[in-house]
Amino acid sequence: GRAAWNYNRGRFSTVIMTNMYPVLFWTSKINDMRKICINNRDEMVILFVDNIAYIMADGNYTKICYIGGMTTVLSFGLSKIEEMVSATYAEGTVSPFVRLGRSVIINQLFLYDINILKQHLVLSDCMKNTITLKLPKLLLKKYKDLVSHSTIKKNKI
Repeated sequence: GRAAWNYNRGRFSTVIMTNMYPVLFWTSKINDMRKICINNRDEMVILFVDNIAYIMADGNYTKICYIGGMTTVLSFGLSKIEEMVSATYAEGTVSPFVRLGRSVIINQLFLYDINILKQHLVLSDCMKNTITLKLPKLLLKKYKDLVSHSTIKKNKI
């Protein structure tokens, strides 16, 4: 079931009870950063959603990789993490996360380059952090076409 409550200085938050342990979602009033708090018997992990570069399936586990290079592995499947990330965005807002195929979700805010021939998708903060993912050509081609058709093109003057 779902229950809602306030978190310290955060905005209105949501707690979802999973089979294993509660998951808390909140947005900080200080910097409007989305966070997911996963709490179990032995450990509490806080995911800083806005800094996640990509999320990748790894069997029954999921690897979260931040744009700064830090990673964490969770004992959830990719679909469950996808639900958690989506829940941090208000209804009617668009999430920058997009699922590419069965095993990877990327944060499009960090999208820098799609190279079909090299099979590379590059995520970057355009400062000092760059991550290159090797993905199938067909997947990259479909995604590149989708991005190029959804981007507003400037008219020639």
